[in-house]
Amino acid sequence: MDYATPSDTLLRLTLFSGVAVLVLNVLLVAVVAFVRARANKRARHQNEITAIWTPIFHRAIEGLENPALPAIASRDQAVVLGLWIHYFQYLRGKARICLRRLAYYIGLDHSTAVLFHHRNMAQRALAVVALGNMGTPEAWDELVRLSNDDNPMLSLLAGRAMLRINPEWAVPILLTQLDYRDDWPMTRIGGIFEEAPTATVEPHLREALSMSSPSGTARILSLLSLIHVKESWLLLKPLLEPHQPPNLLAAALRATQEPRSRASVLLLVSHQDWVVRAQAASALGRIGQPGDERLLKEMLGDPAWWVRYRAACALRNLPFVPRTSLEELMNDENADPFARDILRQALAEVEVTQ
Repeated sequence: MDYATPSDTLLRLTLFSGVAVLVLNVLLVAVVAFVRARANKRARHQNEITAIWTPIFHRAIEGLENPALPAIASRDQAVVLGLWIHYFQYLRGKARICLRRLAYYIGLDHSTAVLFHHRNMAQRALAVVALGNMGTPEAWDELVRLSNDDNPMLSLLAGRAMLRINPEWAVPILLTQLDYRDDWPMTRIGGIFEEAPTATVEPHLREALSMSSPSGTARILSLLSLIHVKESWLLLKPLLEPHQPPNLLAAALRATQEPRSRASVLLLVSHQDWVVRAQAASALGRIGQPGDERLLKEMLGDPAWWVRYRAACALRNLPFVPRTSLEELMNDENADPFARDILRQALAEVEVTQ
């Protein structure tokens, strides 16, 4: 009677494993080839759609009639809409009006309505941008709801769309949301508000500053430092009073851009909180006047490193302070060693960037 030895069993297992690995590799290659072929086919189709619609958009931008317009298949809606958005964002004035007219004529408003409720996040985002570009007032309520969505990207896109449709209504809503939407990057918010007319933003900013919570006020002040608002110093003046909380003072100082706030800033350079002193030094670097360099030089000996650093950077940035005077102080052996060290660092940073 024959018996299988352990080596025979091991050999069969090795053979079966090798065959299984070979089959899996073949299947993997087949799947990769299929996915690549499908992606290439999709890319070719998108290029064909782009080639068809590009001259149509060009004629519309130039104010010319398009004698024959093809129907947009449901699978091509996102491609055509994306191309329309691409052209719209680089145009102004009459060209935008012509593109909007064409969008409604070819039914892109209906395509947008369909994509707005799509499960695919990218297509929903495309629809939200298009609604703002088209200035579709019928979408207002849905955009307001979407601006409260948990997804930061979608909610921000909805906010931008609202601002483009009706700035007067959108600005107070978005400012209120700043109170609790700490997931919105302030640089993105600043870019959105830059699109709104200053005359629309300013009164709502003043109202929001008087009604928001401390954290909301700090975020609004951060926004104020990113956008251009006429007479911003009037908004900041009551917030630069020494009795205000340090975090609020620091935020207000970061937003300070006008020389008319200088008197308020000077009262804060000796504040007990080092964060406030550091921001006061930075503010003087933006709005300081001849004579303020003496105060900044004194701040080079502050116990807090950040205050010394901000003061050194402010001195370096003031146009009326010659570099030679800073180098003399840096090389003066009788000067405060902290002042010499921080000046050396601030001046070295400029040399590295040049």
